Amino acid sequence: MFPRIVIALIVVSVFCFADARAQSQPQGYQPAGLNVPPPQPDIFEISIGFDYLRADEALAKNMYGGDVSLFANINSWLSLGGEFIGNYGEENHLVFRRNTTFDEDRLFYVAGTRINVWQRDNFKIYGEALCGGAHGRISALIFGVDRHVSADGFAAVFGGGAEWKFGPHLAWRIIETDYIPAHFNGQWENDWRVSTGLSFSFGTGW
Repeated sequence: MFPRIVIALIVVSVFCFADARAQSQPQGYQPAGLNVPPPQPDIFEISIGFDYLRADEALAKNMYGGDVSLFANINSWLSLGGEFIGNYGEENHLVFRRNTTFDEDRLFYVAGTRINVWQRDNFKIYGEALCGGAHGRISALIFGVDRHVSADGFAAVFGGGAEWKFGPHLAWRIIETDYIPAHFNGQWENDWRVSTGLSFSFGTGW
């Protein structure tokens, strides 16, 4: 009877020690030597940024503004989502020998895919292809009369960027560059965008 009790106590002690040791390990710990898959990314990523837009075909060729985007990570390299981009600029031109200020803006609302083409630890490089709509507006005060015109059309966004993740759910979009072709009133406008911003991810990985 005594040896059986001793053996039972030893077995229980071993299991208790193993359980306590497992609970004391930091979260996400995996024993060495096991083929453990890498942690999955958060499901959603929302970002906000500052933009510079170069529009050579516009009267106000240099525009500034911001962007807001929301993407869902399908897996570790593919994301689907959408982005809203708004930019505003002004430039002076001679109209009937008078110096006139033209105010111009561009709004883009697009959706599509992002692909992580290279990633290591907390750093990644991605490419994107998005398409959707565009809204352009221009106004000026001519001979004391406020005149303005606007147009809607098609737009696409092709480009990529680099992002550094400095926290569990926070990242800095160091730089992103995009080519944005937009179609207004039967004519194509070729715009270029450079942006930087912050992104926040949330949701448990799939």
